[in-house]
Amino acid sequence: MNTTLRFYLNIIYCFLLVSTIIPQDDERFELVDFAIEGNSELDSYDLYKIISVEESSSWFGKFLNSFSSFGGPATYLDTIVAKDDIDLLKSYYRYNGFFKANINFEYEIDETEKEASLKYIIDEGIPFNVTHIKYSGVDSLRGEFRERIREITEIDTSDRYSGEGIGLIRDEILQFLRDKGFMLATINAPTVLVDTVENHVSVDFKIDVGRRYVVDDVRITKTGNNKDLVNDNLLKTIVSADTGDYYNHGLLKRGQIRLYRTGLFNSALVTGVIPDTLDNRVPININVDVGLLYEIIPEIILNNDNEDGALNVGLGIGFTRKNFFGDARKFTIRTSAASQDIKEFLSNPSLNDTTTFGYADARMILEQPILFGYNVLTKLENYSTVQKRKDEWNTTLFGSRISFNVDLPEFVWLTSLTTYFNWENSKYIYEDGYVARTFARSLSGTDDPSVNDSLSLLLLDSLNFDFQSQSNNAVFGFQLGADKTNDFVFPTSGYSLSILFEDGNSIPWLWSKTFAGNFDDPQYLKLNINSKFFIPFPGLDKSSIGFKFRAGNIQTYNGDKAKIPINQRFYAGGSNSVRGWRTRELVPDVDIALENTDLDALTPAEFETLFLEDAAPGGFFILEGSIESRIRFLEKVGTAVFFDFGNTWNSPSGMKWNNIAAAVGFGFRYYSEYFPVRIDFGFKAYDPSDRKNIFRKVFFDNLIFHVGIGEAF
Repeated sequence: MNTTLRFYLNIIYCFLLVSTIIPQDDERFELVDFAIEGNSELDSYDLYKIISVEESSSWFGKFLNSFSSFGGPATYLDTIVAKDDIDLLKSYYRYNGFFKANINFEYEIDETEKEASLKYIIDEGIPFNVTHIKYSGVDSLRGEFRERIREITEIDTSDRYSGEGIGLIRDEILQFLRDKGFMLATINAPTVLVDTVENHVSVDFKIDVGRRYVVDDVRITKTGNNKDLVNDNLLKTIVSADTGDYYNHGLLKRGQIRLYRTGLFNSALVTGVIPDTLDNRVPININVDVGLLYEIIPEIILNNDNEDGALNVGLGIGFTRKNFFGDARKFTIRTSAASQDIKEFLSNPSLNDTTTFGYADARMILEQPILFGYNVLTKLENYSTVQKRKDEWNTTLFGSRISFNVDLPEFVWLTSLTTYFNWENSKYIYEDGYVARTFARSLSGTDDPSVNDSLSLLLLDSLNFDFQSQSNNAVFGFQLGADKTNDFVFPTSGYSLSILFEDGNSIPWLWSKTFAGNFDDPQYLKLNINSKFFIPFPGLDKSSIGFKFRAGNIQTYNGDKAKIPINQRFYAGGSNSVRGWRTRELVPDVDIALENTDLDALTPAEFETLFLEDAAPGGFFILEGSIESRIRFLEKVGTAVFFDFGNTWNSPSGMKWNNIAAAVGFGFRYYSEYFPVRIDFGFKAYDPSDRKNIFRKVFFDNLIFHVGIGEAF
């Protein structure tokens, strides 16, 4: 064959090849249907994330996309892309232990409509289990170190092979070695041996532990205008890196976090200086940029952190002096005022006005990160708070609180441990009408206005005192927490658990017994357990289903339970609770025996004991929970559908299942850069006090509207 003929044949061959690969415009078929079939072990949601093929948008989506960033363009069948996706899926299946997975695709074409459908067909095959993990290179280690590596590599031979799981084991071995001084330890990519006859896998790690390093020197590098005001020894103490200690990567990382926590530094970095290693010695460098030591912070308050759980709106201002008398102490003075009705608050900020519904607060706070040379964050707080509950009562609170937040090791189940002692003096001034209404309900068992009015007149004529109550409350407690969620602001998987335990008034009682004092306030134990659990919403990214369960009990072991302060009790209802009810609306009925009570003979103290204290809202036992689906359909916008249940009672024995209130509803979310803002619409699905069917109730009378900051749980 001559050269000219061979040249033309090559041109024809290339033309035919390109023609089969690059479809012409008139041969394009819009992909209107796409599916994955046959998978059972691996979730379709994960498979869709790794492939390139996308189904064409609807006509409305294409219309929106033609002039905006919403919707999507038309997509077309491309068999080359489909073949690439098959390779990706096979790799993903091998990564997850399915080494015999068979994956193909098939498609159908409508020549008339110029449309196509595509389907990936998966035969997953038998999953391969890991029989054992071998490792080498650790013979030079001490016995306890080898034993720990053996524990890390122990596996359940019935578990399916997972590349991610093997990677986590590798990372845990490296972390352990680097925390024990082997700063430059490495592990090569593991060798995976697949036995296609027995359907199992073995893994081999080759570990190079290297030298074991000790800290040779701790070098301090400081920048910033206030660098001379921060002591070098303070930095060393916070980081806990001492000359002669073995290098510990995890400890240095936690030390860097503690530096940021002081608020003194714009930036902080703690590293081992690898280029300056000598033999088995390594210097540590602490590099910080010292920021401003004074702060004046104005506030616009949007919160629902009070015991009501209702949204407060107001203003505040704070002054902070950092490194107060050295040692990274922080001194703060802060004052704020807010109301649950901003219009009323701005028009008449006086808390003496009976229409006001809010609070004013002032406090001084002293914090220091070091206690007796240990990394224990200590916080001393003194505060004064004035609260007003519309047409109910005014409260003045004076208190002091000291807390100790213990710095926990990295690899423990608990993520927080706080102990504290809180002393508080509370004074309540009750509205005459509130006391009269409560007294009337106790006598008549009805909310009939005429009955209440007549009994109110009887009450105010027969009793002559100022409806005041005052008490002291001293609480010693601790709180344990474990937060294993994947995101603090918007968790989509994981769980968290918080356990709070408090003892009320045992310390002042012991003091009075020791020094012959007179102490008659109640002694009690308070337990509150709050758990949350999150799972991804099937088939949707950045969405989840959340579950919350809370239970709490206050048990008096000495004294009158009725004298336990109102702000220590439990409340249900509101934007963070059962959202079909208003804040504090779900409280137990007053349970006071009035038989043979001589009203004319009651003294003010007896009245407080029998009526006033016990008539105050709040229960001593709470049970509540929620199920909520959260869907983010845009980057910053989302929706929620929820089911809430719960109530409060005077005791666990008083709880009845048919008294548990239930609410359903929906809401909208806006996820700003700082916090989520939510609007929820709750409906009473089951009301223990009105068991009428939800569909027979007046729609707007049964609707409760909530505005909140942050997620409901």
